[in-house]
Amino acid sequence: MRRYSNKKLALGALLLAVVILAILALLPGREQGSELPSLADSVAPRQTAPAGSPLSMGSVFGSVTENDRLALAVNSQGQLRVSERGSGYAWYSNPQQEAMALEQVQGYWRRALESPFIVEYLDLTGIATEVISASAADLDTKVTFHELDGGVEIAYDLQKIDLQFSYLLRLTDEYLEVTIPDDRIRESGNARLVRLWALPMFGALQGASHTGYMFVPDGIGALIPFDPTTSYSIQYASGPIYEEDVLYPVFGMASGEHGFVGIIDEGEYTARVVATPGGMYTTFNWVTSPFVYRQDYFKLTSLFGEGFQMFQEARTREDRRLRYYLLSGDEADYAGMAGVYRRYLMEAKGLDRQTQPAYPLDLYVMGGDREKALLGRRQVPVTTFAQASEMVRALSEAGTGPIDVTYKGWEHKGYLQATPERLPPSAQLGGADGLAALAEAVHARDGKLYLGDNFATAYSTGSGFEPKRDAIRDYNGKVVSEGLELGVTEYTPKPYLSWRYMRDSLDEYRELGADGIYHEGLGERLQADETLEAPLSRRETAAVYGAMLAETAERLGAARVEHGHAYTLPYADHIGSLPFDTSYDRLASVKVPFYPIALHGLVSYAGIPINVQEEAQTAFLQTLEYGALPSYLLTYDDPARLKHTLSDGIYSSEFRIWQERVQQQYAELKAALEPLASQFIVDHRQLAPGVYETIYEDGTRIVVNYTGRLHTAGTLAVGPGDYAVAKGDGA
Repeated sequence: MRRYSNKKLALGALLLAVVILAILALLPGREQGSELPSLADSVAPRQTAPAGSPLSMGSVFGSVTENDRLALAVNSQGQLRVSERGSGYAWYSNPQQEAMALEQVQGYWRRALESPFIVEYLDLTGIATEVISASAADLDTKVTFHELDGGVEIAYDLQKIDLQFSYLLRLTDEYLEVTIPDDRIRESGNARLVRLWALPMFGALQGASHTGYMFVPDGIGALIPFDPTTSYSIQYASGPIYEEDVLYPVFGMASGEHGFVGIIDEGEYTARVVATPGGMYTTFNWVTSPFVYRQDYFKLTSLFGEGFQMFQEARTREDRRLRYYLLSGDEADYAGMAGVYRRYLMEAKGLDRQTQPAYPLDLYVMGGDREKALLGRRQVPVTTFAQASEMVRALSEAGTGPIDVTYKGWEHKGYLQATPERLPPSAQLGGADGLAALAEAVHARDGKLYLGDNFATAYSTGSGFEPKRDAIRDYNGKVVSEGLELGVTEYTPKPYLSWRYMRDSLDEYRELGADGIYHEGLGERLQADETLEAPLSRRETAAVYGAMLAETAERLGAARVEHGHAYTLPYADHIGSLPFDTSYDRLASVKVPFYPIALHGLVSYAGIPINVQEEAQTAFLQTLEYGALPSYLLTYDDPARLKHTLSDGIYSSEFRIWQERVQQQYAELKAALEPLASQFIVDHRQLAPGVYETIYEDGTRIVVNYTGRLHTAGTLAVGPGDYAVAKGDGA
């Protein structure tokens, strides 16, 4: 047992969104400050006991189910083995005797290696903020087994602390499904569950006898190579899934011809990903996803920031579910893992292959923003609607197109500063007639016009938004806010208010000729609302945001998102500013394009606009390597005019400076990537330091060279800072 002080849309989601929509529909006359009732209690299942007939298991593994490819066996300790029937290779929930004989660690970590779970809990009879970490052996665990269609239920009774839970294990020919039903959790004594690590050692391998890596969902994707020569003092620990750097609920491991990829199928809103290298606690490399049942927070007791650590009193009541996809052969690498996740998105989340191989220019236009003036604030226009029309005309006549135009900063109070009263469009930019004329000009050249908006953010400069009434709150009951430059404060509106703001605007957007909305907040920020009278979990917030995207697409034609958290994928038509980088975690040091590999052919995406990045040529090459759309953020006037606004981060965007380069780069990118727009990426690899190859279904290879040296890849000679394309046999 280990003690330490804590310092700090599946089907269910779709159904939840429907429930929230129904509630709103029934309450059309609600005041703006009224609260959406919490659904947490209404959806919480009651406690039930295992339903299947008891099974008897011995100390050696006994078979419980099998199919044409895989077989599942368990033993009396509640450990499990999944074996591949053809090759005989096996994935174990815990290291086996031969590997443990090479392990010298004793005490807590040896018991953890042999345990099918790690549980972290609070003892209400002790120090209320002290979290105790324990394994099965620490807690006098009794294990029982029960019949289950397609698998087995393993019930764990932690007798020492009077805590019980179950794993429902089901086997398909692709994956092992591990469900932790909330209705099987019983906290009968003084222990309160904080975190549960389900099968934390699944697939764990020693670096001394295996080469390979762990995969973690850090930004675009990252690897942690096995390194038995290094002693580590840190492990990789992500923030909550769907925080800024964690876009998708996936982790994995690969070694030789075998590996696995774990997908958090349910409960991802309360999950993290942790990867522990061999040489830290043990000689084993292991990667897993602990589920949080009670969130910790700092309870303030004074205005001077004093306080103490606390935990939620009630646990978050929802089922948790993991899928372990077992990989062999060509699938046993990060590209194969991404391919499995793509298949999961299609089968479980309803995404379809793109059928229209269009390759438009993803053009963002900044209209204007506001700066301080002698009396209040004044508008600083940098691109009027008429000037935007001229930019589109010039690009189109030069052969660039089709063009998808996303217009930002069109609101009457400047870029994103008019929640909820964003309409009418700015008179200084041309007003409603000018914006409608821009839409007509874009449509006349076979393009689309999207209006950039952020319904998940409000500023103190807005009107009609009252933070104490309308903003979300934290566990201390304080309004969640962030101070920005120029004396502006940023808030997050309650999700149902965000939805109302959007619904109140859609008819006018349609009348202005908009083809959809580019949502700048719904795919990037996901927070819970801890307002005491009507809390809303992160899962419920995601359901509201998903419903907002669905309604946008239904009423306007398309919903676009920025950043691209995976909960938006069933609804998003395009992802803008998809991060093509990682968080630069010290362990997750090898960047790989996992997310683009998974998404290509399902939904279009673009990186951060090329011209606003520090290394524009590198961004251009990344667009090629990752199969993205070319993206630029342009203004008609010099962006230096925005230096005293919240948009002061735009340094190089003037159209007359960038026009020729945009035309040239778009032509190159379109020639290389348009024929591949609907194809899947089937492989990706590093050919040499700084040289990477992307391979598509038809065999087309794109090689990019980020170095200052010539590189030869087969018959391809790739110059420094350049790229080459070899069309495949199926092209």
